[in-house]
Order: sequence, then structure tokens, then C-alpha cells
Amino acid sequence: MLLTSVFLVVTSFFLWCVLSIKYVFYQDYLSVKGGPFRSRVAYESITKVSATSTIFSGYRLLSSRDAIEISYTIFVSVKVSLRDQKEQCPNARFQE
Repeated sequence: MLLTSVFLVVTSFFLWCVLSIKYVFYQDYLSVKGGPFRSRVAYESITKVSATSTIFSGYRLLSSRDAIEISYTIFVSVKVSLRDQKEQCPNARFQE
């Protein structure tokens, strides 16, 4: 009984984190929300934007092989999965 309860809680938390992803571009910052995790990235603090195919990190775990990694401050980054990167960002040039 206890093992079943723990399994349900862990599974529910995982699904909440993975399925409730929301990216919002505001005038001054990017807001990324996924489950209980929140990131607020000021545009002026962005140091690098690059394409990534790492599927084991970021908010969209295992959902996309095409993502953008936005680095800000030192050793901090957020990965954003876009369904159609080239259509949504036609003028973007991605660093490989």
C-alpha cells in the first residue's frame, strides 16, 4: 500500500513537471514554468543562445530533440523546446 502511494505521488509529480510547460515572452524577460519550477530570464542577462539536442535536461524532458539552450549569468541555462524552430524564428541564426 505504501509503495503504491509513493509510486502515484512520484508519477503525478513527474507528469505535472513535464506536461505543464509554459513559455511566455514578455517585454523585459522570458518566463518559463514547468510544474513547481519557475525561471525568469531577463533579456539583457542572456549571454548565449544555441541549438541543442540533449533530451535528458531542461523543462521538456524527452519531448523534443530540437531545442534552444539559453544561457544567462554564469553556468545557468534554460532549454526551450520549440515545435517548429525555423518557422517560429525564421531570422534566427543558431550557433552549433
